Amino acid sequence: MERKTIYRNAIRMLLCGLIFFAVTMPFRELFSLMPVTEVRPASALPPAFGLLFGVWGALGTALGNLTADIISGYSPWLCVTGFAAQFLYGYIPFKLWYALGSLKEEQEFPKLDTARHVVKYLFIVAIDSLMVAGLLGFLMEGFGISQFLSSTTFVLLLNNFDFCILLGMPVIILVSVTGISVDVQKEKNHSQTGLLAAWAGILLLCAFALTEALRPGLLSVWPCAAAAFLFFFAAAIWSPSGQTLKERKGRHPLSMNEKIILIFLILGIIAGAIAGNAAYHGFFAQGAAAVDLWNRVYSYVAISLNLFFLISLLFLWYMETNITVPLASLSDVTRYYAEDRSQAINHDRVIETCTPLGKKKTEVGNLARSFVKMVSDLETYMENLTKVTAEKERIGAELDVATHIQASMLPCIFPPFPDRTEFDLSASMAPAKEVGGDFYDFFLVDEDHLAVVIADVSGKGVPAALFMVIAKTLIKDQTQTGKSAAEVFDEVNEQLCESNDEGLFVTAWLGILQISTGHMEFVNAGHNPPVICSRDGEFAYLKMRPGFVLAGMEGMHYRMGTFDFHPGDILYLYTDGVTEATNLREELYGEDRLKRILDENKQVAPAELIERVKMDVDAFAGQAPQFDDITMLALKILQQTSNRLKPGC
Repeated sequence: MERKTIYRNAIRMLLCGLIFFAVTMPFRELFSLMPVTEVRPASALPPAFGLLFGVWGALGTALGNLTADIISGYSPWLCVTGFAAQFLYGYIPFKLWYALGSLKEEQEFPKLDTARHVVKYLFIVAIDSLMVAGLLGFLMEGFGISQFLSSTTFVLLLNNFDFCILLGMPVIILVSVTGISVDVQKEKNHSQTGLLAAWAGILLLCAFALTEALRPGLLSVWPCAAAAFLFFFAAAIWSPSGQTLKERKGRHPLSMNEKIILIFLILGIIAGAIAGNAAYHGFFAQGAAAVDLWNRVYSYVAISLNLFFLISLLFLWYMETNITVPLASLSDVTRYYAEDRSQAINHDRVIETCTPLGKKKTEVGNLARSFVKMVSDLETYMENLTKVTAEKERIGAELDVATHIQASMLPCIFPPFPDRTEFDLSASMAPAKEVGGDFYDFFLVDEDHLAVVIADVSGKGVPAALFMVIAKTLIKDQTQTGKSAAEVFDEVNEQLCESNDEGLFVTAWLGILQISTGHMEFVNAGHNPPVICSRDGEFAYLKMRPGFVLAGMEGMHYRMGTFDFHPGDILYLYTDGVTEATNLREELYGEDRLKRILDENKQVAPAELIERVKMDVDAFAGQAPQFDDITMLALKILQQTSNRLKPGC
């Protein structure tokens, strides 16, 4: 045993002895019944301290009694035998508490938290009171103080039993409520040898009492006393070898069942005290002798306590069986189900606990059945959710691949034409979802013609992305045939309308620039107007009535416009994800704000221009989510090479 534990147990032993001594001495002076006995409320302390602190509590009270006997002037032999009897009186209850427990269950710290534990405590203190009364009766007859069977012995029996209830129970209750730290010996493999020895000692006392009643003086008291002491010491020594019980620290929150039991225990104690007080004053007025007076008082107290506890325990047993304990079990399992995240929830354990409770035809049964159904439904839901989550993760992985595929379909290497010094070009696309419906494109139709495209497919996500692939491919294929911009959109519109069962459409803007002259022909199919900046001016929207969207209606013919670029001019194309970006106040970014940020950065290169617009849009939107794809393209004319090609080429 560790030194710290020994020191702590020694302190407890000392405190138990001091408390016992402090309670004993005043009553020896004021309520003496005979030379060696008195009204003894302190007799409640040895069983209580023994139950709580084991051998240390029993030894402490025995030492306290020994000190009191020495101060009272008792003979050495009486002091020694009284010490042994007092130690057994405190230690036997501790051993009986664990020996009487179930072999299949771990024995808990002694507390009066169930009706079964209350009955167990009453049974133990009854046996313990009978034992110590018999042993003290032996001693008193052996020392010539009184007969073994006498009113004094009966007073000792009732005194111990009554005060173990009136004061012993409150002591154990106090420890349960306050959470005083307790560590005792705990038995896992219960040997029944000590229990059999205790019963043998009790039977020996009863046999001697019966013989003494029928044939007084037939048996010698000392051999019988020695045999009884031997059996009770065997009960103390041969009780199971123990292991250290985990120390009980801190307050123990009382359950609803414990609170109800404590209320009834307190009421029973009050009823017993009232009955004893009334009996004392009634018989004292009649002038009864001291021993007879207290015999009657103790008898009234015992009768009132037993009657009250009999009724109370029947009620408590019903409450435990049908209400409090089922509710506590249901509370524990629901708390485990709701709060325990240290490991996977064991649904079988929950159902196994609740199913027996659900058989009760009470509100608790209804609650248990509902909880079992909820657990079963939730388990099914969790299984389905696991499957859905796995499927979602698979789709997410596929969409991630699709994002990379879509990004790789758009030109993403800048500068795109490092050997061409006539222009500078940059573009970007930020989808609102994994994949988007916006796209941009630029390519050389031939050595002197550059095509730039920006478009926005209706809708978002995978359908829009697939339609975007078709539209982008058709526009590029038709443009590379050498058709005009208007002819390209006429043909692409017809092809998109042929298999457009989903009713999707595309807004698009296509411009074909003759690099050598700066002349551009363009066509607009319902798209946002581009913004153009001349070398010495500001950005301005190119206002021209747009045509109908692509894939919207068959037989459409698109009107073509033209524009002449000069060195230093800038063309800025965008989708409505820019101008319709929304902040948390649901305000739109708008065309005016776009023009202002473009004017502030008209001197920078196209790549930096796009980056600054994107930063301004993000700053405006703040924490608001992005609802639409944001796509931009910027083209800056650096020089014209009219002499690049030969005339007629």
